[in-house]
Amino acid sequence: MIEGWDREDDARRIRSRPGTIGEYVAAEQPLLALLPREPFETGPFLHSAG
Repeated sequence: MIEGWDREDDARRIRSRPGTIGEYVAAEQPLLALLPREPFETGPFLHSAG
């Protein structure tokens, strides 16, 4: 089921952009680095006041 949603999303275009989401992901994927093995701080934790 989730794989089907992924395929649909890969074929989707955002507004009038020339490429599909899948095409943009394929172009960016070689530029991404692996995450470090050690834990790391991703940013501040936000808590609601309620």
